[in-house]
Amino acid sequence: TNPASTEQFEVEEITIQLYPNPGSDSFTIAFSDPSSVKNITIYSSEGKKMKEIPTHQHSLNVNISGWAKGIYYIKVSGESFATTLKYLKQ
Repeated sequence: TNPASTEQFEVEEITIQLYPNPGSDSFTIAFSDPSSVKNITIYSSEGKKMKEIPTHQHSLNVNISGWAKGIYYIKVSGESFATTLKYLKQ
């Protein structure tokens, strides 16, 4: 098994960290410039919208303990960017 890691992505002058990934009950997503982030939307691997979270916080802890194991896609949207991160729930 691989130890949980922190994935870091850079988009339009903002750094996004997602950890732990893979994880089980919750994950944290952190932003270098929270004022540029407007919304986080989480989708299942089948494309079903699981949760939508408006945010301007530096970091956000998301509880997913009741969700099925599998791959989820986390779309991070701002005024001038949108990117999608892949998350594995074990």
